[in-house]
Amino acid sequence: TALIDKEQLPQRVQTLCRRVACLPISQTEKEGLDRLLRAIGDPSSEPLQQSNKSNGRPKHQLVQTSLQGVHRRLVTQPQGQLSVQDLNNIRALATSTNRSHDNSAHYYDSCDEDTLGGSPVYSSQRSPHASARSSAHRSAPSRSTSRSRMNAGQLQHPSARDEGTRQKLMDLQDRCDAALDQRDDALDRAASAEAECALLTREVASLEEALQAALKHKVKDLSLEKEELAQRCARLEQEQAVREKLVGIAAVEHNAKEMQTLTDDLRSAKEQFKFEHDKRLQLEAELKALRKDKQTVDRLLKAKVEAFQALSLEMKQERTRWRRKTKAT
Repeated sequence: TALIDKEQLPQRVQTLCRRVACLPISQTEKEGLDRLLRAIGDPSSEPLQQSNKSNGRPKHQLVQTSLQGVHRRLVTQPQGQLSVQDLNNIRALATSTNRSHDNSAHYYDSCDEDTLGGSPVYSSQRSPHASARSSAHRSAPSRSTSRSRMNAGQLQHPSARDEGTRQKLMDLQDRCDAALDQRDDALDRAASAEAECALLTREVASLEEALQAALKHKVKDLSLEKEELAQRCARLEQEQAVREKLVGIAAVEHNAKEMQTLTDDLRSAKEQFKFEHDKRLQLEAELKALRKDKQTVDRLLKAKVEAFQALSLEMKQERTRWRRKTKAT
């Protein structure tokens, strides 16, 4: 099996990590991941032995960080993305990578963030050797402190024989040591931040390339879909035109059959119209008579209403007089 190119190794791992995190991995990517695992898992493999440095950061650190991200995502979201054997290979590989590269322990103490997800790496994925070395690195005296203590004799001037002067010189030495320690710590933090910035820059570039490729693929798919839809529309338009012609022919035939029926209906309709016209004249005469009767009824009703209003007024006046009379008594 051909090994993966040494310059493409970190990028391939990161690409597979992103693929596994968001989409089901394909069979071709599984085979590529298997080749990648075999290439990284062999300590004597060419991709790790040659060109071990990339922009100031060892390549095995890129591989380890990426594989830890894959391992965590597969543990939390294992459904149908990789086989059990692939998962075991990644677990074993992450552990062996930690144990095989203890020189990166201090770096991993300051870089616990997953380069893909931005979440802390599981403590179980960090090597105990790396933690021990990082603790030793923090507890061991710095280079500046060692130099200061080696030069302690130079600070004791021959004229400073009394205890007070010697104590002042020792205090000055301690302050110098503390300042040098702070400087070394600041330099270490700056180096760690620079390495992390370089890694994030490479991640952004890789993500941009992946996004551009995905956009090109999507545009191509949309263009093909557009052409297919245009062809479908043309076919539908042709079918619609033929269907409309057939419908028109059927309508003409149907109209020809109905023409005779309409002629017969027209003759009978004329006769019916004459009958209805005569009936209408009769109804109009009756309507005139009813209107006259209605006017008579309206006059009678109006007279009754006026009589009722007069009676109501009289009753109201009578009620008022009765109340006054009752109140007076």
